Amino acid sequence: MSNININNMTFKHVSYLWDDAKAAALAGDEVLMENAKYLFWALMASARGYYRRDLMLVSKNYMCGQWSWDHCFAAMAFSFSHPKLAWDEFMCMFDEQKENGKIADCIKADSIIWGYVKPPIHGLTLLFMKKNMVLNKKQKIEAYQ
Repeated sequence: MSNININNMTFKHVSYLWDDAKAAALAGDEVLMENAKYLFWALMASARGYYRRDLMLVSKNYMCGQWSWDHCFAAMAFSFSHPKLAWDEFMCMFDEQKENGKIADCIKADSIIWGYVKPPIHGLTLLFMKKNMVLNKKQKIEAYQ
């Protein structure tokens, strides 16, 4: 597959995130593996505007933003083998947190939606992540501020 440049990222650039365990699970189905890597790459968004960190979106079509539940599921998945990406994915919603503790429902590169409330799963997500990765002192301070 050729390298495709979008937002200064290449398919090859994010392919390293596809670790050996995932490759082994798809062994023998190279087309499926390449399609999965492409989808992962295609959903990445570079830090810009209200995206303060590189992150993975659920969709770049209809729901083209970072949603307050969805980012937790991606962070949990990344925590197994890519702690920096997991941390950025987890903290992206807290970058715009209000002083009263309110977290946005959706953050897009050019806007923030505050209109909906979802049950808090962030504590459970952090607990899950801590079982799979080591948090450094800076991350612990950032998480519990």
